[in-house]
Amino acid sequence: MLENHHFNVEIAKLLGIHAAVILDQFLYWIKRNHANNDCIHNNRVWCSASNSALQEIFPYFTKDKIEYGIKKLKNNNIILVDFFSKNSFNRTRFFSLTDEFIKCLENKDFSAFRKIPKSISENSEMEIGKLQNQISENSEMEIGKLQNQISENSEMEIGKLQNQISENSEMLCTTVYPTVTSPTVFSDKHISSDEEICTHGEKSPCVSSVSSAIVPDEILPSENQEQAFVNRQMENHSLITKHKQAQDEVIESDNFALQPVEQKAQQPKSDVLDKQATLRASTWQHYEQAYIERYSIRPLRNKKVNSQVKAFVELVGEDAPKIAYFYVFHNNAWYIRKGHDIGTLLSDAQAIARDFYRGQQTTAKDAQQIEKQQSSVSQRQRLSEYFDNKEKQEQEQQNAA
Repeated sequence: MLENHHFNVEIAKLLGIHAAVILDQFLYWIKRNHANNDCIHNNRVWCSASNSALQEIFPYFTKDKIEYGIKKLKNNNIILVDFFSKNSFNRTRFFSLTDEFIKCLENKDFSAFRKIPKSISENSEMEIGKLQNQISENSEMEIGKLQNQISENSEMEIGKLQNQISENSEMLCTTVYPTVTSPTVFSDKHISSDEEICTHGEKSPCVSSVSSAIVPDEILPSENQEQAFVNRQMENHSLITKHKQAQDEVIESDNFALQPVEQKAQQPKSDVLDKQATLRASTWQHYEQAYIERYSIRPLRNKKVNSQVKAFVELVGEDAPKIAYFYVFHNNAWYIRKGHDIGTLLSDAQAIARDFYRGQQTTAKDAQQIEKQQSSVSQRQRLSEYFDNKEKQEQEQQNAA
């Protein structure tokens, strides 16, 4: 007898033929288990199949293609995959339909799954890697060019700014401290470039530049001009003093005088540090004692462990020693697999502190049971209604024929 396999065209267009054929076979098994009221877990109807059984059912698919189709269905939220065998060595998988896909079956509309992106192929990943390398190389080149431009421009701007500052400073000095000049009066004797005229009209061969010549008394500022300059400076100083005194009077009259700030009493830093150090030492002591009681050996310790203990104490607070002792006897499978190390204590401090204050231990099995209890109870009802309606439609078609 020939065995026929079918698939939904819409599912095949969205997810491929492998996923469509496998999904149709799952639907057939789930429908049969629903009719026999069999393979029900957590108010859901499931079907089970081992890897060898899947290869026998789909001999035209390789093992990788079968896993590829199941992964497609799971990632696109069409099926659920779980393990219900009590034997940990039995890795037979159970498959069921999601609530969203049951709605699509009821409405015969699969448009909700069209927005789900398809998985990236290996070639596209290679192309993306090449593109990222090109982008990084180009960005480094552009950054280097931009840095060179910025450095050149900044040097030019700094040079211009320095020139402007020097020019402005010269103008400022000239404005603030003006030179007092008077008409230059030369004597009848000619001043050459190699000689200088002394005050008595005698030549002095020791100086060879006109710029170093002794200036005649006629070009120096007079005593009246010097006295006027000193008077102006004294007037400016008196005006500044009066203005400052007026400001002080206004501040005192408006009660703007600053009041001394009362300093809050702070705990000395030395006391805080001593308290933290004592708490860290107590935490490690409790942890080490519990570790020896459980494993009969001392836990390892280095700088990294010390920093983790410090971070744990800062996070938890005064109950850190008690929580550390409680943690070593926690029977969570992950903690046991990690050997109850300090790193896991720090990374999972929130959950461990919760169990400590509640006085109970939450294992992976407990978490899985809570998740299953919170799943939708109406899934089985929807599935039952769907198969019942489908049987009624088939019965009506047979009666019509």
